[in-house]
Amino acid sequence: MKPSEQLNNEVRAGFIKQGSTLAEFCREAGLDKANASRLLRGKWHGMTAWKGVKAKEWLEKIVIAAAVDITITWDDDNGDLA
Repeated sequence: MKPSEQLNNEVRAGFIKQGSTLAEFCREAGLDKANASRLLRGKWHGMTAWKGVKAKEWLEKIVIAAAVDITITWDDDNGDLA
C-alpha cells in the first residue's frame, strides 16, 4: 500500500486496537507526530530529509508497531516512496 489517508487510518486503528495511539508511539520513539502523519498520508513534500531510506525505515517501524498487516509500496529499489 502506498502512503495515503487509507494507510494513515489503518495504522491509527491498529494502535487503537492495542489500547494505544500513534501519538503515544511517536513520543516513545522520539518521532514528531506531525512528521509521522505526513509520512503515512504521503504528504512529505518539502521534507527532503524524509525521502528515501529514512522515510522507509520510519514507515516500517510505525506499521510494525501498529500491528497491521500492510506492506508499504515503494517506487524503486532505492527506497524512494511511491
